[in-house]
Order: sequence, then C-alpha cells, then structure tokens
Amino acid sequence: IDENNSTVFTPTETFGRGKFNLFLDELNNAQGTTLACIQNLLSARQMGGDDYRDVYIVAACNPPSTNNLAQDLNQPTVSRCLNIVLDYTVDDFINYAMESGSIHPAITAFHKKTSGQYLQASWDYLAGSSYAVAEPAQNEPYPCPRSWSAASDFMFALGGGKASGAVSYDMLRPVIEGTVGITAASSFAQTYAYMTKIPDIEAIFEGKIDAEKNPLADEVAVQYITMMSIVNYCVGQIDEAKRLGVAARFDSQYGKAFKLLAGIHRSIRFLGLGASPEIATMAASSVVTKIRTTLTENFIGQLFRGIDPKKGLTRDDFVKWSRQNADSRENIDSQIG
Repeated sequence: IDENNSTVFTPTETFGRGKFNLFLDELNNAQGTTLACIQNLLSARQMGGDDYRDVYIVAACNPPSTNNLAQDLNQPTVSRCLNIVLDYTVDDFINYAMESGSIHPAITAFHKKTSGQYLQASWDYLAGSSYAVAEPAQNEPYPCPRSWSAASDFMFALGGGKASGAVSYDMLRPVIEGTVGITAASSFAQTYAYMTKIPDIEAIFEGKIDAEKNPLADEVAVQYITMMSIVNYCVGQIDEAKRLGVAARFDSQYGKAFKLLAGIHRSIRFLGLGASPEIATMAASSVVTKIRTTLTENFIGQLFRGIDPKKGLTRDDFVKWSRQNADSRENIDSQIG
C-alpha cells in the first residue's frame, strides 16, 4: 500500500533484486492474452514500473499430452526462453525415497526391480522411452512419481502407519489401480507378495532379531525391501529425535541418543550379515546423510566411534559395512573422521 492508500505490485522492491527467483508455474495453462503480457517480462525484464533485470525468471510447463488444460506455447514465448525438457530416472526416485523415508519400501523395491519401467506412462514427448505403460486415455489413472507417492501414502495408512504393516489384497488392488492404473498395479502386486517375507523391522532396531540366527531369504527383492524398510524406520527415528530435541549425549546406555545410534548400528549390521555388504552400504550411506542433515555432527562422530563393543557395535563393525564407498581404509577415515 502506498502513501495514497493504493495497492502497488512491486515484488522486486519488496523482496530485493538478485535475491529471489520468479517462478512461473504451469505457464502453458495461461491464456494467450496473459502470455502476450508475459512476453515483455521475458524479453525486456520489466513489467509496468517494476525491474526484473537482476531476478532469475524460471517457468515450468507440462506438455499438453499430460495436461488437458495446457496448450503448446506460442513461438514468440518459446523464442524468449532457454527451453529444457526434463525427465526423471528411477535413481532420482529411489534417492528421494531413501533420503525422505516417505515412500513405502515395497514401491521403491518394485521400481528398482523393474528398472523404472512403471515409474511413469510413456507420453508422446518421451519418444523412444522404455516405459511399459502406454499413454493413458482420458480420465484414466496413470503412473508418475506424484501418483506413486499417493499410492505410498495409502499403503502406509492401510498398514497402520508402518512400512511392515500388512495390507490385504482386497484393499491393495483398488488403491493401487486407482492411483497408478491397472497395468502398473498388476505388475506391482507381484512384488508386494514379498512383503510377507520381511522380518519385524522394529525388532531388528531394538536388537531382538539376530541376523546370524535369522538370515534373510536369498532373494534380492526380499533383501531390498528389508533394506528400504530399515532405512524408512531409521529415518523416522532420526526425525523423532529431532522433534524431541534429543541432545548428543552418550554417557548413558539408557539415554535416547544412545538408543538411536545403537539401533542404527544393529540395523546396518543386520543387513551386512543377513543380506550383503552392498545392501548394508546403501542403507548406511542413506542413514548417515539423514543424520548429517537433521542432527548435529556429534551424532555422526559417535556413530562411527562405536556404541557397544561387547555386542559388536564398534567402529570397525560399522566401517566394515561402509567400506564399499571407499577404495581404502585411509579414504574411509577421511570420509568419516
């Protein structure tokens, strides 16, 4: 509001030039008259009396084939932009799942097992792609990271909030079909059958299940789902520690910090003994990254110094399952201190 009590739109004066991006989302949903107004912003970097020459302008569009509200951008708009077509890979999805802990492990394992063939539909702008699901018809559910994320939320809810919670097939089928479509859901159902073979993740974390006495089934899908379930559980425990403000004090084996890191040690050790070093290494890398970005460096230092030598939860024990990430012991030492 200016001195005359009139509303004035001056975002660069309010927020400061060169400090923020201007993000124009779903640009090709705009009407032609709106796009015509934006063209001067894109070329002259000005709109009315406002100056955008030091502001990064980023626009995002979904192709019209994926959005019936969208249209092709007109050529004058296209010529004013650097145009980049983005796709995501299965590794992008899996890395996000491991870092966030928000994607159901059965879904992550499914995409790993199928090399991402069902991660999204094969839209016309992705010519030559290896996606196994055809471009959907009007009003037909289809797979994409957003719809798989929704399916994951439903699965967690139906499983009582736990990754290991069982979901009956009668409930699973309509939920998955209703979010990602029939083709992807039919293939996913085969992977979900492996969920009945994974152990109790909470019991592993608390040291109630020993991998030497209870080895995992010699099936990659079972081992991978177990690993993702362990990562999800550990990520949840780390977030809970952050929420509770757990201090990095390890002078008591009854303290919350000790129990958190001891549980992480047990979980990684379980994977190393019960599955494979590669599986354990993936989990260790993900959990360490989560601790580093959520808690203090003291947690990282204590994690790699060892927790309970009498129970094998030592530095050497943990480093053993992290060894695949380095060429030598010296490199490991430089990575973890």
